[in-house]
Amino acid sequence: MKNKIKLWLRSYGSALTEVPGWPDAPVSARVRRALPALLPCIGMLVIVGWTFAFQAPRARAQRAALAPLLALESNISSLRLAFSEQQATEIAARAAGASRLFLASPAELPEFLQTLKKEAAERGWEANFFTADTADSTNAEGAVVGYLPVRGKLTPAAGNAEQFASLESVLERFSSLGRRIDLIRLGVRADEHRWLHAELNFRLVYLLPR
Repeated sequence: MKNKIKLWLRSYGSALTEVPGWPDAPVSARVRRALPALLPCIGMLVIVGWTFAFQAPRARAQRAALAPLLALESNISSLRLAFSEQQATEIAARAAGASRLFLASPAELPEFLQTLKKEAAERGWEANFFTADTADSTNAEGAVVGYLPVRGKLTPAAGNAEQFASLESVLERFSSLGRRIDLIRLGVRADEHRWLHAELNFRLVYLLPR
């Protein structure tokens, strides 16, 4: 089999380089004779080598870089098939409404706590709030919101005769200010004659940078 291949290659080479009417033509003449057939083959080999050596790795790298976008596009297409345009609009509106319940950043917390103090004062309660240091806190991977824990102390102002009703009014007002407040603990200290103070722990939600 090996000998047959050699014979075939020799025959093909002879036929390719044969100069008609010149059996003992020199090598230079034979090469010129073979060039019209060899040049396209050499060009094809160069193109194939360039493709495998340079283009294919670049194409693989580009596909890997675009893989997240392709996956996102696939998810979007799936959602479009699962939901109508009207449902998508309603979901977007609900998402926008929910995002308005969150603080844009922790920098908004002091101003919002001042608003809580003002609302409490208008209802006969003195409010003091204490916040934890969140500089070193870490959020779960992939989280889109973070939490700001707050501890508060409410003391009835002098002349507040309706302490229970006014405290209820304060808490209701806190929950209607347009921000999400997660109440964790509420404790009231009182004796048989009057309420001394109320303590509460809650947290506010803020959007993490994307």
